[in-house]
Amino acid sequence: MQQQRTPNCRSSTTFYVVGLLAVVVYVNTLVGDFTFDDNFAVITNGDVTNNENPLSGFFKHDFWGQDIASSQSHKSYRPITILAFRLTRQAWDAVQLLVPGINSMLPRPPQLPQQQQQQQKEQQDAF
Repeated sequence: MQQQRTPNCRSSTTFYVVGLLAVVVYVNTLVGDFTFDDNFAVITNGDVTNNENPLSGFFKHDFWGQDIASSQSHKSYRPITILAFRLTRQAWDAVQLLVPGINSMLPRPPQLPQQQQQQQKEQQDAF
């Protein structure tokens, strides 16, 4: 019975090609505008766009920048998301490219002990 071989994903060339392809796929997002919800959550949200607003505002406002105690508030409370928007708004384009590229290079298939032993045996047989 012939064993099925799995490709060696540890090759640095494969590693970088996958990362480059992930970046290429997302390049077209650089010229895109924000979507409907982003206008309210990012563009008109003072917690995101105004560095003069204190960080404590993240805990007093909802996702859309409204006072959380207001009757007009949707009560969607996401202070960490708003903080992330504020921190990344200056480098938005770089983040859009780097995140998918880095994420695509992170996962590597785990090797089972049998696979490791088989690889070691094949390397020894090659010599």
